[in-house]
Amino acid sequence: MASSYSSKTRVLIICIAIYVGILHAILALLIVRPYYADLFAGKLGLAVYDQNRFYQNMVTFHQRVSGNIPKGAVLFIGDSIIQGLAVNAVAGNAVNLGIGGDTSAGVIRRIEDYRYLESASVIVIAIGVNDLAGASSNQAIVANIETILQRLPSKVKVVLSAILPVDEQASSGLLGYNQRIGEINNALNMLAKKHGAVFIDAGADMKDANGNLKRILHIGDGLHLNPTGYQPFIHALQIAIK
Repeated sequence: MASSYSSKTRVLIICIAIYVGILHAILALLIVRPYYADLFAGKLGLAVYDQNRFYQNMVTFHQRVSGNIPKGAVLFIGDSIIQGLAVNAVAGNAVNLGIGGDTSAGVIRRIEDYRYLESASVIVIAIGVNDLAGASSNQAIVANIETILQRLPSKVKVVLSAILPVDEQASSGLLGYNQRIGEINNALNMLAKKHGAVFIDAGADMKDANGNLKRILHIGDGLHLNPTGYQPFIHALQIAIK
């Protein structure tokens, strides 16, 4: 009886040791290769999104592209509004350097790595809406965008886009955005004049009677443009670049 009990205990201890060993192996794998954390979460139906990792991956991709960018290219730098833009619909020799979720601070960090900016014919900057979700004040956002303009090559033409309006009715998280956007855009207009950039405000033709982004122009989240919404933005950019 004692022998049988001892045997079962040994088997249980061995099973526990194997189980613990497997858990440690999985944890070590997830630490070394975070990709698998996303994979496992995806299998469980859990959404995992790491903005910082996405940002770093995109910057790495942009660095790879840098060796293939022709002289005289039109460079588009911004957030998801730019990343989702078919830049060749705006200009030939166009290169998309948009990163979804990016902020003005993110652009400041990454343009230091863009050594090919001096060979561009035009640089388009469209950034700022994601800053509104954080603790940044309007003044801080404008100051960041001015830093961006100061760090761009002085001999290259710059087009500075106003922050586009949002549809505050689509999400409670967007409430109060449009008032701030209007204040920031007024400051950006003056900033562009100060630094010799061309300022465009495509949002003027995208608002409804209440000042919100028209429902027919966004994908439903009140922020991101659908194909129809991109048309006035593309048109404004074409005029500015020509």
